[in-house]
Amino acid sequence: MNGDLIRVGSVPLDGRPVRYRSALPTAGVADSEALAPRPPVLLLHGLAGSGEVWTRCLPRIAQGGMARAIAPDMPGFGQSPGPTCALDIDGLADWSVRLLDALSVGRADVAGHSMGCQVALALADRHPGRVGALVLAGPTMGRRTVPVWRHLAGMALGSHREPLAYKALAARMFWRMGLRRYVATVGRMMDDDAVRRASRVPAPCLVVRGSRDAIIPERAAHRLAAALPRGSFAPLEGGAHVVPFNNADEFTRLALAFWEKEAAARLGGVTAGHNL
Repeated sequence: MNGDLIRVGSVPLDGRPVRYRSALPTAGVADSEALAPRPPVLLLHGLAGSGEVWTRCLPRIAQGGMARAIAPDMPGFGQSPGPTCALDIDGLADWSVRLLDALSVGRADVAGHSMGCQVALALADRHPGRVGALVLAGPTMGRRTVPVWRHLAGMALGSHREPLAYKALAARMFWRMGLRRYVATVGRMMDDDAVRRASRVPAPCLVVRGSRDAIIPERAAHRLAAALPRGSFAPLEGGAHVVPFNNADEFTRLALAFWEKEAAARLGGVTAGHNL
């Protein structure tokens, strides 16, 4: 699988350009939702991240799921300029809806990584009609579930479990974000209670955790899955925290199988309804 399917684009939003990467099932096909036979997939990165985290998943999702896949740099991350003040989780969720509008996407399946999982849950909570099914990889949950000291200790240990290729990318993404916005965003992230919000999320959700993830305790990941009305849990053996980048094949297979199952369930429900 090569990166030839990935396209880099920009769209104006809130008076600033948004950089995003996308992939379509067939190389050379125009970047249009109408040409994709399956709902688009929105991929949300984590703290001090960018859409680059998803570059290994983008073509795999597009080809394996026959759907358009979109990985934006959220405002203030990567190459998307942000407002002076860092947005909170709800603000990033509402921004995601405006991005879908700007890209002419009505409803999308969503995958999040780390802090992006909190954004994905807020998106599904605040705008349930715009979300199909969620895949949450290494989800952060806020200080009420994982204390700040535990989170910081996990980050220190986890950095040694990520390969050099990701460490180089992480340094570049952090440099683009800057320390001031990073610190402010950590506060917004820790203030959000993802487990409490989970009880209000109607969408089917799959929580994925790498077995070597030092940042997200296994107990916390199971707690989030249990709090979701339609939640389930899947371990990814051998994966650390950044499974979408370092374990792209295994993660994509899990995600696609989940989305396929949920799509079949929705179709079955519609068919049953017509037969009544």
